[in-house]
Amino acid sequence: MKKINLLLVLILSSNFVNAQTGTLTNYERQFLLDNWEVTKTELLSEVKKVPDNQWTKRPADGGWSVAECFEHIVIAMPAQMGGVQNSLNKAANSSKDMTHLDGYLLSRMTNRGTAFPTPLPPRERDISKEDLLERFQELDKQFIAMINNRNAPYRNHYGPSPFGEADAYQLLLLTSGHVLRHTFQIREVLREINS
Repeated sequence: MKKINLLLVLILSSNFVNAQTGTLTNYERQFLLDNWEVTKTELLSEVKKVPDNQWTKRPADGGWSVAECFEHIVIAMPAQMGGVQNSLNKAANSSKDMTHLDGYLLSRMTNRGTAFPTPLPPRERDISKEDLLERFQELDKQFIAMINNRNAPYRNHYGPSPFGEADAYQLLLLTSGHVLRHTFQIREVLREINS
């Protein structure tokens, strides 16, 4: 019983310390890493199987091609990671707690029924799959390094998101969610052009 009580005290103490410092709990970090790994795997699986003759083909409604969806991801990720960094450059605020919005924000971002304008549309018409894959793999390394930064006070710093203010951890979640959102779009495009 003493061991259980001691374990409980240690767990509660670590959560209190994390709340004060804004650093991520092991659970939060692992959730984000797992979420990213699944998202990245799904995206790469979809992109790699697209035949060359369908890479730039647009759906009948005039939406983005697979190439444009993937390029948008590659353009948006640096801006999103920059947003996280910008939030860390602002003064910390440990009096706020927005953790209850984590799931809500992630579900809103991945919901393809929620439409919002993009400030970062695709730019190049003839960008190769290989070039985008190479650029994405570099972004993947940078994103994982951000997640694994155990000293970053992600929970005590805030910045803008498409859904209002969010803490820096939530901005990381939204980055992963944005990639998944456009992975769903890639599937929609492929379904349409193959039907």
